[in-house]
Amino acid sequence: MKRNLLFTLFFFGTFSGFAQTVPFYYYGNQKIPLKNSSQKIFLRLPVGETGKAQNFLKTGYQLQDKDIKPLATENIMVIDLGKEDAVMLQQAITGIKALGGVESVKPAIIAPDGKTVVIDDGFYVKLKQGVSVLQLQNLVAEKNCILQKRYGYDDRTFILKAGAANDYDGMAMANLFYQTGLFEYAEPDFQVVDKMNGESPKKNSTRNLNGKGKQNTQFKTFSTPNDPLYNYQWWAKNDGSPLQYNGVVGADIDLDEAWDITQGSSSIRVAVIDEGVDRAHPDLINNIDPLGFGIMASVATTGDIVSSSLSHGTSCAGIVAAQANNSIGVAGVAPMCKIIPVSVVVNTSGNYGSSAQLAQCIDWAWDNGSADVLSNSWGGGLASSLIHDAIIRAVTLGRAGKGAVVVFCTQNYDAGITSPSCFKETIAVGAMSMCEQRKAPASCDGEYWWGANYGLGLDISAPGVKIATTANVGTEALPDEDYNLTFNGTSSATPMVSGVAALILSLNSNFTQQQVRQIIEQSARKVPGFSYSNVEGQPYNTWNAEIGYGMLNAKNALLLAQSPVLCNVDVNLPNTLQACSGGSISLQVTNANAGDSYQWRKDDAVVASGTSYAATQSGNYDVVLTTAGGCKDTSYKLSVNISLPDGPLAAHAGADTSIVPNAKIFLGGGPAASGGTGILHPMRGMLMDISYNRFLRFDPNQPGERSKIIKNNFISNPQTNQFYCGAAVTPYGLYMMDRYSYQLVKVDTATGTTYTIGAATNTQQLNGMCYDPVTGKIFAVGKVTSGNNGLFEVNRKTGEITFIAEITNASLGTKTLISLSANNSGQLFAVNLSTTDNVSALLFSINKTTGSAMMEGALGFLMNYAQDGAFDLLNNQLYQAANTGPLPYNNGIVGRGLWKINGPLISSTLVGSIGEPTFTSDALCFANKEYKYQWSPATFLSNPNDANPQFSTATPGTYPYTLTVTDLCGNTNTDQVVVTVSVTAPVTLLSFNGVMQNKSSLLKWIVQNEINFDKYEVERSVDGLRFTKIGEKKALGSTVSSSYKFTDNNLPQEEMVYYRLKMLDMDGQFTYSDVIKLSKEKVNKNRLMAIGPNPFNKNLSIQYESAVNEMMQLVFYNSKGQELLRQNHGINKGINQIYLTLPQWSSGLYFIRLKTATENIVQKVLKL
Repeated sequence: MKRNLLFTLFFFGTFSGFAQTVPFYYYGNQKIPLKNSSQKIFLRLPVGETGKAQNFLKTGYQLQDKDIKPLATENIMVIDLGKEDAVMLQQAITGIKALGGVESVKPAIIAPDGKTVVIDDGFYVKLKQGVSVLQLQNLVAEKNCILQKRYGYDDRTFILKAGAANDYDGMAMANLFYQTGLFEYAEPDFQVVDKMNGESPKKNSTRNLNGKGKQNTQFKTFSTPNDPLYNYQWWAKNDGSPLQYNGVVGADIDLDEAWDITQGSSSIRVAVIDEGVDRAHPDLINNIDPLGFGIMASVATTGDIVSSSLSHGTSCAGIVAAQANNSIGVAGVAPMCKIIPVSVVVNTSGNYGSSAQLAQCIDWAWDNGSADVLSNSWGGGLASSLIHDAIIRAVTLGRAGKGAVVVFCTQNYDAGITSPSCFKETIAVGAMSMCEQRKAPASCDGEYWWGANYGLGLDISAPGVKIATTANVGTEALPDEDYNLTFNGTSSATPMVSGVAALILSLNSNFTQQQVRQIIEQSARKVPGFSYSNVEGQPYNTWNAEIGYGMLNAKNALLLAQSPVLCNVDVNLPNTLQACSGGSISLQVTNANAGDSYQWRKDDAVVASGTSYAATQSGNYDVVLTTAGGCKDTSYKLSVNISLPDGPLAAHAGADTSIVPNAKIFLGGGPAASGGTGILHPMRGMLMDISYNRFLRFDPNQPGERSKIIKNNFISNPQTNQFYCGAAVTPYGLYMMDRYSYQLVKVDTATGTTYTIGAATNTQQLNGMCYDPVTGKIFAVGKVTSGNNGLFEVNRKTGEITFIAEITNASLGTKTLISLSANNSGQLFAVNLSTTDNVSALLFSINKTTGSAMMEGALGFLMNYAQDGAFDLLNNQLYQAANTGPLPYNNGIVGRGLWKINGPLISSTLVGSIGEPTFTSDALCFANKEYKYQWSPATFLSNPNDANPQFSTATPGTYPYTLTVTDLCGNTNTDQVVVTVSVTAPVTLLSFNGVMQNKSSLLKWIVQNEINFDKYEVERSVDGLRFTKIGEKKALGSTVSSSYKFTDNNLPQEEMVYYRLKMLDMDGQFTYSDVIKLSKEKVNKNRLMAIGPNPFNKNLSIQYESAVNEMMQLVFYNSKGQELLRQNHGINKGINQIYLTLPQWSSGLYFIRLKTATENIVQKVLKL
């Protein structure tokens, strides 16, 4: 089933920091950090005492009445300062407090989708089983709170107030109550003060028609109904005409054919939980139930509109059940069904109620209103357990236990779905265009400024752009002021799904809500152009992240409802899908029924039958169900990995070393374990979630579904704009760079604890960082004084940053590079900042010696600061954390997600959100194979279970440690290391490097403080683990810096050679240097390094490395093999860059032949 997403903090644009106290609340048994607004203030004043504060704000901050918005009552308001300015906001709060008589003033809260949330003194609690009301009353008295009432739909839920004694702080009191352990949940009763409905922004005018109401009558739909606006309703029957925005013929829900089965029943009622419904509308008046409900007293029993400006609910109601064939306006999906209006607003401005009030509306609808379907075109804000409980009651207790169908919109940010649509009990609805596309900024409707939310948890999509429907009477433009032709958003898609649910129940009111849901989802039309697969948590047919099960189809749903053949099969998800050679993974059907057949498949081939199977081979497994009645269903695939050992398991505790008291060193080799059967961590992705200041791990295949918070408050007391801007997974552990303090830190990936390595002396601000597995170096990118980007090396041991070269490329210019990554071959790649609408971020390959760059291609999405890229070296796959909207794209849309970058022709595939859809992710990286580590003893170690724990003590002495490593199969191996803590250090090593020249290696090192020091022994290794002494240098005995050289003239056959220094004192104490890795220079090497951009338009660049000076011939061919162009170019020994301006050929595939005396290379290129 769908995961219940936990929403916390929204982040967008420039990072705003965490300098002030971070607010939080408890949700889902987790402490959820929040973010204070830097623009909006919540103010509570005594009744009748608002004038003084309003005058202060108007005169001191030039605010107008529209900037000071009352909520449910005049004394509770939200103040909008007009811009984000944390200093000005704090000054305003201080000034308001100085006026006196203020009950509460504080920053508003920013919700995940950017909506402003305020929290007054209300909060609610739910008692744990066995906790008495008396215990609650005693706690209320102890905390000086007010027990307002028992919640009307659950005996264990209560509504409370913090009151004056607690500074009207409902969030603080909710947290205190939760911490007692008496409650299942205790949460602040938050209120979203921005628009909560799921209607998209509108930038065009509407055309309307008008008429008078008639009584409902059934009609035959092979003749078009006589509603004058029906021809605008492309979603009902799409003919592709200009009147229907030139869409794709047949891109609709087949409503006309569905109506020949049923047009609904007056006994089926749909609660439109919204801003109220205009009961006087001539196209609705005959279909509105006498029952209704509203939060405001004026509409408490009617659910009517409280202001003519609030048309959203009326528009939704028209889509569900506007009267058909009555010669006016439009026709609804279920024109014979009834509407129950439920108004959720608390004032005439349209502010929605608090979470407790919204929950009450849901509970009233299924209980008091006896609604069969609950249509909710609203959402956002903080996740609420009380709202979730109300939804659970609706789907379990509604309709006398058969369950009411609960439908929610997913919102319109072109990002992941929002609360409450994320709750698994809801049908979460996305939106489609009239051209069979997910409604996106690039869809054919031309409305580039919004896109339907999608991804994890999306169930189905329905038409959602330029939808003709009802509006409040007299509120639209003449000549037809009662209708809106361009109602938009998942708000319009949701009532379509609700209407089809009503049609299904009109055929058979005995269906359970789960059966209705399954019919809708199983009958969805698989729109061409999307890839569908069986996915965990989506059990009713194949699924796609962009449109869910597909596009809503009313005809298919009713045909299935007439002859329901419903079945589904689910399998367990084991804790791990990796087993040792000779082992197995146990797979089990979790909803098996006697008499049904189950066939297990490996890579789509049948391997066994039965309700369980032990997988002993690697592959993708699923199970096919065939019921006794002939219904078939297939489970989602599970990727099983039966791992072979990678040689013998070995522990590497590192080299014996000597330090002075209180010095800090990291134990363990690089790596600390090798061989055996390494553990493939299911969440091998790692990053800093800047939005929440947290360290996360996640599954790169399902980054939204499977993520885990390792550490909150990742940076302690961070300053504004302080975050980790790059990460490097090295054999010695994970390193990150602090962009604010220039500090390099090492991260314990099990706990998220950070250890400071050192700060760079040149205060170079970096924007991206990665580890190169070939050279063993950490590289980084950042801007330099010329305005260009610079390539840097970061010293893993000291944190020092060394400039290598400026990064130059004509396509790059002075654009800022904000991420850096390296593949298994050591090739560096970088991506530039791109926040301009419809201007794609670009991928560049970078020469790590010269800094020269080659543009590889456009990625098709935007990139902001605090986003990053990295290779997963287990499969050499490049990932990028970036904005989720594909181009053309509006940077004002707030999605964030993980992209997979595909080559050689650069293209990008959105995998999904990482954790939540608005998380902003930097310092992205991926773990390699892992092991379990145990250091003994644990004394003086930062974490005895870390591969490379930090050691430090003030007490001189000898400290032996044993490292035990355990692999997946339980095999163990040990190694020992000795740390000597001495008052005097043998020597200070300033640098150690080397270069391979022809058939020898030249090593150089610089030292100082050679006090009572003896010599340097040079050691060599071919695997980086086992070293042999090959020579030595006697110490010069200088107290200032000394330089040394050593030449290794007897190189082994291996391509890679490792060196280290053993530095010995006169009394036998010694310490080791870091290991350096040198590669043999390949002579007579000719290679094509890059051709780009690919695809190209007119200009093309070729990067070629030659071993000699020679001529190169370039020949261009079209796809038929016809020669188009021939050129000769002189090239020099080394790296050559050839720039070409080509004729304006037609778009398509071309071939380039590069021919020299020794090479004949053919490459494909694509012309745009």
